[in-house]
Amino acid sequence: LFGSDWPHGEGLADPAAFTDELTAFSADEVHRIMRANCAELVGLPTH
Repeated sequence: LFGSDWPHGEGLADPAAFTDELTAFSADEVHRIMRANCAELVGLPTH
């Protein structure tokens, strides 16, 4: 989960640009970090 199990960039001027730093991860892994993991936990759609 972004913000609880990964260093997070809320203090950045453009927090969404943080994903540009995640070059070691696939697009699917970035999606899971930024949205899908939390969505699954609370029963929301992941895509």
